[in-house]
Amino acid sequence: MEPSIQKLILLVEDQVIIAMSQMKLLNLEGFEVIHATTGEEAVKIVKSDSRHIDLILMDLDLGSGMDGFDTAKSIQAIRDVPIMFLSSQSEKEIVKKTEQITSYGYILKTAGAIVLIASIKIALNLAESNRRLRESEIKFQKAFKYSPIPISINDISDHNRYIDCNDAFVKSTGYSREEVIGELPVNFNFYPYPEERIKLLEELKEKGDVQNFFHHFQNRAGEITKRSLTLVQIIISEKPYYLVFDIIEN
Repeated sequence: MEPSIQKLILLVEDQVIIAMSQMKLLNLEGFEVIHATTGEEAVKIVKSDSRHIDLILMDLDLGSGMDGFDTAKSIQAIRDVPIMFLSSQSEKEIVKKTEQITSYGYILKTAGAIVLIASIKIALNLAESNRRLRESEIKFQKAFKYSPIPISINDISDHNRYIDCNDAFVKSTGYSREEVIGELPVNFNFYPYPEERIKLLEELKEKGDVQNFFHHFQNRAGEITKRSLTLVQIIISEKPYYLVFDIIEN
């Protein structure tokens, strides 16, 4: 088993005694800690420190300089790093304002060590999940774009309107992405035999997904080829879409 990598936390706290206590607690829990006493210093650290900062614990009230809100916004403009706010204030307006900046939490300083450490671990797990999700999205985008199979993404709730298509789809249809995206499939004469399209719609209504549906396809130039169509439902931002693979038969 590989040893776990020590997480690096940037603590932004202007009160030195509180900061020393929090740093001691975090060190005991196995975290490496960098301390900044002002918002300006925190921004400077994020700009200049080449190390990967896993989480920022940000006090909201940082004295006479930048407050926690402005510091967080400045940091987010520089680097994508999770930020968790610490404060002695619990007013709804304050909490709501923090939620507009970060989704990694807001902790009262009076919550205690157990709650603080648990919240940090939850935030780190959430950040890791978000990182993996972004990596998966990047891999999907590359696979989608460069696949030799014509692929489109269609909005199920809007008559299967095209919302995206890959390069192979553009090449096989003869239409540009700009001509396709936002249009309905019915606006293109892709099905030279209407009965095949009717049968496809019937199968979709009955089964939801369709695999290896053989049909004839007509491109912009009027050339007709035999295709094997597969439609799989996917969820994007809690909304259903079809991922459509249209494989050209030899």
